[in-house]
Amino acid sequence: MPLVSLAALALLASSPNVLVILTDDQGWGDLSLHDGPGLDTPHLDSIAIDGAQFERFYVSPVCAPTRASLLTGRYHWRTGTHGVTRGQENMRASETTVAELFADVGYATGCFGKWHNGSAYPLDPIGQGFDRFVGFCAGHWNNYFDTTLRDAVRLPDGRVRQNDRSTDGYITDVLTDAAIDFIDARGGRPFLCYVPYNAPHWPPQVPDEYYRRFADRTDLDDKEKSAYAMVENIDHNVGRLLAKLDADGLVEDTIVVFLTDNGANSNRWDGNMREQKGSIHDGGIRVPCFVRYPARIPAGRTVKVVGQHIDLLPTLASLCGVAVPHDLQKTLDGVDLSGVLIGDAADDSIAPRHVITARVGRERPIEGARGSVLSTATLERATVQNGKVKLYDLMTDPSETTDLAKERPDAANQLAGVFRDYVAQFESFEPVRMPIGHAESPATLLQGHEAFLHGSDGREGKPAAGHGISYHGPNGWANDWIDNWTSTEAFPFWTVDVAQPGSYEATLLYRVHPADVGDRVRLVGGEEDVTAELTQARWTAAIDSPDRFPRTETYEQEWASQRLGEIPLAAGPQRIELHLDEIAGERGPQVVGLKLTRKP
Repeated sequence: MPLVSLAALALLASSPNVLVILTDDQGWGDLSLHDGPGLDTPHLDSIAIDGAQFERFYVSPVCAPTRASLLTGRYHWRTGTHGVTRGQENMRASETTVAELFADVGYATGCFGKWHNGSAYPLDPIGQGFDRFVGFCAGHWNNYFDTTLRDAVRLPDGRVRQNDRSTDGYITDVLTDAAIDFIDARGGRPFLCYVPYNAPHWPPQVPDEYYRRFADRTDLDDKEKSAYAMVENIDHNVGRLLAKLDADGLVEDTIVVFLTDNGANSNRWDGNMREQKGSIHDGGIRVPCFVRYPARIPAGRTVKVVGQHIDLLPTLASLCGVAVPHDLQKTLDGVDLSGVLIGDAADDSIAPRHVITARVGRERPIEGARGSVLSTATLERATVQNGKVKLYDLMTDPSETTDLAKERPDAANQLAGVFRDYVAQFESFEPVRMPIGHAESPATLLQGHEAFLHGSDGREGKPAAGHGISYHGPNGWANDWIDNWTSTEAFPFWTVDVAQPGSYEATLLYRVHPADVGDRVRLVGGEEDVTAELTQARWTAAIDSPDRFPRTETYEQEWASQRLGEIPLAAGPQRIELHLDEIAGERGPQVVGLKLTRKP
C-alpha cells in the first residue's frame, strides 16, 4: 500500500468500492434487456434495472483506443494509442490512469483480463497503477481453455513479481476467480477492480453447456451462436461477481459499471444501427453503459445525457471523493456525470458538446484520418472520409441511411470543422516504443507481430509485406509471427527505448522445418551485433483449438527457443534488427518473438 496522508486515510474510511466490467466485441444488442434474440442475460440487465443506464453512450470503434480513453479520461490520440497492433495500441507511460489516481489515495487496485495498452513495463497494468494483474496484454488470446496467463503483482517494497501462470478451465471463469480472490485479499481497503473480459472476441470458443442453448437455432449463423453463448457465460460470471459483493455486504457501497469496448464483431442484431465493430457510425461506437450504486443512484434511472468513455475517470473520481489534480483536470476531455447519475443535477446541466471519433492507420499519414463528430445537442453526425463530408440526423434516421449534407450544408461543415480542428492538433503519430531493461522488469519479449518489416525492395512498413518477408496472417494481428522469409535483404525490426545501458542476453523463439535447419541470423542493436546459427528443428502441427467455426486469426503453435548470445545496448530510443545472413533451405525461420534480458 502506498504512503497516504491522514486526509486520504480519513477518505478511505467512507470511500465506495468500484467494479468496472468491460467486455470485448459485445454489441449494444447483445443483451436480453436490448431484445437480443433468445439471449438471457439477467445479471447484466440487473445492473441497469437496479441502477442507471445511459440512453446513448459512446466509445471508440476498436479495442485499444477505447481502453486508453476509459483509463485516462482523454481521447485516445492524446495518449499515444491510435490502433490495435505494432505499437499502435501502446499508451504512454506518462499518462495518468484512474488506477494511479485511486492507488495514490490508498485504494487496492486490480486488473483481470485483456489489457491491450502495452505489454512491457511500464506500459503494462502494473506500470500504470494496478497492484495486481492476471490476464494478457495482447489484442486477443489464442486459446480460451486451459491456457497460460500473466500473473503480476507489485510487492509492498515496490518490486514487481511477474510469472506465467498455467490455468485450468475456461478463461472467463478463471479471470472471475482472480477478481474474487483480489476482493478477498484487499485487507479491508476499498478497491478499484477492473475486469476487462476478452469475450466475446474471437476465437469462437465457449463451454458446451452455453453453446448447446444456441446450437440448433436455424435463425442464427455460427458467429451469432458463438457470440451469444459467450455472452451468456459472461453473464453467469458477472452474476458471480455480484453475488460476491452481496455475500460480503458490499452491495450498497460498491459502484458497479458495465460497458463494452466497441460494436459487435459480426453482423448480428444491434438495434438496426449502421455497421459494426470498426465503424465510425453507431453500430461501431454506441454501446450499453450501466452504473449501479444503491447508496446514491436511484434504481431504474435512464440518463438522457450522452455519455462517453472519456467521462468515466472524472465521474468515478467524483463519486468516490478522489481529487483530480488541477493540472490533470486541464488535460481531460471527459466531464463529471455524477450529478445526472445521482439525480442531483438536471440533464441540461451538462453543456452540449461533441462526440469525436477518429481513426488512422500506422502506415497512413494523419491527413488520411477518417472519423465522425456527433453533436449531443442535435444528434446530428457528420462523417469525414476520403475528403467527403456526409451528414446524418439520428433523431429521425437512427440507422443513418440518408445523407443530408446537401440539404444542411452549414451543419455538415460546422461539424466537419470540429473534426478537422481536432486532427490539426496532431502533427504525426510516432509509435510509443517498446520499453526494455527496466529494473522492475529486466526481461522483455519483443513479439513477432510487433515487428515492422523491411522488404527486399527497401520499403518499410505494411508495403514491405511480400517482398522477401511477411507476417503469417494477412494483418499481423496479435500472436502472429514473421513468415515467408526468403530474402537476405529483408528483415524484421522493432523500435525500442532502452531504459538502462548494458549487456542484454538475446533469445530467439522460432520454428524451422528439419530440412531447413542451419539458418544464420544476425541481431543488430545500435553499432553492435551478434550472430548465431539456428540448430533446433521445430515443425509440429498447430495446437488443437476447440473453435466453433474456422477463425481468421492465427492458431497457437509450439516454438523452439535458442540463445543467440549477448549484445551491448546503449540507453535511449533505437532499432533492434534481425537479419538473415544465410538461408540453409528454401526459406528462413518463422519468428514469433525475441527475448532481451538485461544482465546484472
